[in-house]
Amino acid sequence: MFPSRGLTEPSAVGSGDEEVNANNVNLALLPKLRRLGVQCYAAEDPGSVDPEEENFLDPLPSLITILNTIPRSNTIEDFHLTMDYGVEDTTRLDVDSWADVDEFLTNKARLPHLKSVRIEVNNFFDYFVDEIADEVRRSIPKLEASGMLTLRAQTSMWIDDLVGG
Repeated sequence: MFPSRGLTEPSAVGSGDEEVNANNVNLALLPKLRRLGVQCYAAEDPGSVDPEEENFLDPLPSLITILNTIPRSNTIEDFHLTMDYGVEDTTRLDVDSWADVDEFLTNKARLPHLKSVRIEVNNFFDYFVDEIADEVRRSIPKLEASGMLTLRAQTSMWIDDLVGG
């Protein structure tokens, strides 16, 4: 997970070349930040009990930890979240933490200047990407009703390139 290059300063998130630990990110260091972009990956859980069953670590709780470092006096107007999944079976998809994202991004006391939220949901497998996007959309009703949301679903481009898509 990392904020988009060019939208933040290295002092708040590190050099951008390494994986970012949510506890080391302090967006309070960027009080004049107007646009914030974050890319998250739902990674396979290495501690999964059953090696035959894929379990994914949900990065959204860490994202909320990072977002909670935003000062209330912030000037953020635009938020862009790219969420990359790699699920072959949507029964293993857990979208519960999207409700926390929904609550945070629609809280006008926390983000008084927020005007637009763009969410991109990517999946490695084309046949599940729309289903995942529908699950996410159902999990963020306040954002959906706010008029700020643009939600886009697509197959991860680099996989398309590998298979000649």
